[in-house]
Amino acid sequence: MTGPSSGTPGGPASTSAGPTATSPTSIPDRAFFALPAANQAGGGPRFVSGPVLPAFCGTTPGEESVVARRGRILPFKLSGGADVVVPDGLYRHSVTSYRPGRADDALRELRQAVRDCPRQDEPNAAGEIERQRLLAGGGYGDESVLVEIRAPHPSGYGGNTGGDEVHLLRAIRVGDVVTVLWERGWEGTSTDVAQFDADSRRATEALRRWLG
Repeated sequence: MTGPSSGTPGGPASTSAGPTATSPTSIPDRAFFALPAANQAGGGPRFVSGPVLPAFCGTTPGEESVVARRGRILPFKLSGGADVVVPDGLYRHSVTSYRPGRADDALRELRQAVRDCPRQDEPNAAGEIERQRLLAGGGYGDESVLVEIRAPHPSGYGGNTGGDEVHLLRAIRVGDVVTVLWERGWEGTSTDVAQFDADSRRATEALRRWLG
């Protein structure tokens, strides 16, 4: 899912593919949610280009009908933490506009990509093989897809020994727009489900406010 991103203040310049009368042709700042003050950490969000989904055994679902896309990296702190500099986790968060009636195809392709790739072909940056599966976790936007990404903890990394590092990815569709919240962890952390679900709701609400 490495398509064009929109050119708006604070983000990289972009092109649009196949603009239409009803699909947004640019992604403004207000399409993205703001973290509560208690969760802000690590210098705040930074807009970036690059992949917005894992490489599911080389498959990149949902690319053919992209109109505009914008993505950011968002570090966060769990509520109640004392250190606001070192994050507890990191989101890869994106918003993508699709041609009318094609955003649901992108989610269907995502589901199929996960089913077809329960185990990655190549190791991740830590040298571990990731496994992924679909989870129940609907109720966001018009429809949503929840993916679990699991890999063994690298030996001794971040003080962890044994067990798995588990991260969640949720794609949420509102009309012809899809927002993806992909939690990547920080130095061996796994996704905090309560925080992830709360931020998924914030991402959905931001889309609805923008799209009106």
